[in-house]
Amino acid sequence: GPIWTRAWGKADVENDVPATPRALFRLASISKPFTAVAVLRLVEMGKLRLDAPVQKYLPKYPKKKWPITIRQLLCHQSGIRHNRAPDYDNTRHFASPTASLEIFAKDPLLFEPGTNAFYSTYGYVLLGAIIEAVTGKPYAEFVREEVLVPAGIETMCPDDVFAIIPHRANGYRLRRDGALEYCALVDTSHKTPGGGWLGTAEDPVRLVRALMRGKILKEETRTLMWTPQRLKNGTITGFGLGWNIADERG
Repeated sequence: GPIWTRAWGKADVENDVPATPRALFRLASISKPFTAVAVLRLVEMGKLRLDAPVQKYLPKYPKKKWPITIRQLLCHQSGIRHNRAPDYDNTRHFASPTASLEIFAKDPLLFEPGTNAFYSTYGYVLLGAIIEAVTGKPYAEFVREEVLVPAGIETMCPDDVFAIIPHRANGYRLRRDGALEYCALVDTSHKTPGGGWLGTAEDPVRLVRALMRGKILKEETRTLMWTPQRLKNGTITGFGLGWNIADERG
């Protein structure tokens, strides 16, 4: 695991609880790489094909004007919409990613898949539902077995508003006058695979270390995952399969 970790500040200001390296924070969109790695495990197992249409695995997903492939979901070329303003403050609880499909499943695509790159959390919710359909297991259970356990990640879990989760940090924001307040209430169960996990600061580090050491995916699968994808017209996008691909300080 990581060599050195330290925490600052408070996990709970109201009760004066200090943050520690065990504190669980909302991972937000860092949830997406975990979902992508789980999908690629299913590709390695021969249970998913990257260029097969969604309905091959999830027949009940409404057909659109054009087919959508697994690859297009992973690299944000599906045309499925992203969160809208009301979605960020969702307080409805969904039992699973499959259940939360109803939020967007009937909406038209924004463009023909493969012709544009448009970041979509709901594309990842659909991937979570596909994982459930193909494995017959709850999404989070499959991710735990195939991604978290091999990476040595122990406490990462979905941000369940009803569960008692030790070391869960509260979310805060600054008001315009500079005073601290709680963030708006939100139940992230409508987007678990795309933005609903809790983890420590170490957990994403453990994921990448495990990938670099070949503990989860084969080298060729990892290379594919970290290859910038192209639109149908050949334009290279900034997305691999579940990851941003960009230069950072050179």
